[in-house]
Amino acid sequence: MVLAHPDPSSLCAELAEDVRSQLSRRGHAVRLIDLGREGFDPVMTADERIAYETEEPILDPVVRRHADLVKRADAMVFVYPTVTGGLPAQLKGWFERVMVSGVAFELEAKTNKIRPALRNIRRIGVITTSDAGRAATAVVNDSGRRTLHRTLRLMAHPMAKRTFLALYRSDKRSEPERNIFKDRVHRAMTGWT
Repeated sequence: MVLAHPDPSSLCAELAEDVRSQLSRRGHAVRLIDLGREGFDPVMTADERIAYETEEPILDPVVRRHADLVKRADAMVFVYPTVTGGLPAQLKGWFERVMVSGVAFELEAKTNKIRPALRNIRRIGVITTSDAGRAATAVVNDSGRRTLHRTLRLMAHPMAKRTFLALYRSDKRSEPERNIFKDRVHRAMTGWT
């Protein structure tokens, strides 16, 4: 599970903890990558950019640890706030630094075609909150959903199941409305086996 929210008291953090707890109770070994708590640096360095096209694209030990967790996982859950229609910078940078050749994909030597490398991933879950409404998020192409729900799916197992749950206009929601969303997330995760 990857949590990308800097505030440990946020709704996203609360949702991530509930999902982690629920999946753990159901017998799943859940590893939480809390980008905010870890102070994960989303910026790819010049050396990393040069290494990106080599056999060893990962130089940072933190990034290596995250990549190793991804390669051993059979499911991934992402919890984050949608920011201006997309992923928060820390999560976008995490993707750029972690989902490299040898982790998310392989390049065929002769054709230079991309071959998916996350065949171990059989479930992808996305839980997000957004201050914007659904229509406003769609107008800017909802790039967070497209990256996690569609693009990542292409790298995963061909039969990977997907779950996408969003609370739009989250800043305008009452406590009862937030509780309804929390319950929706809880019920959706109950179905994960």
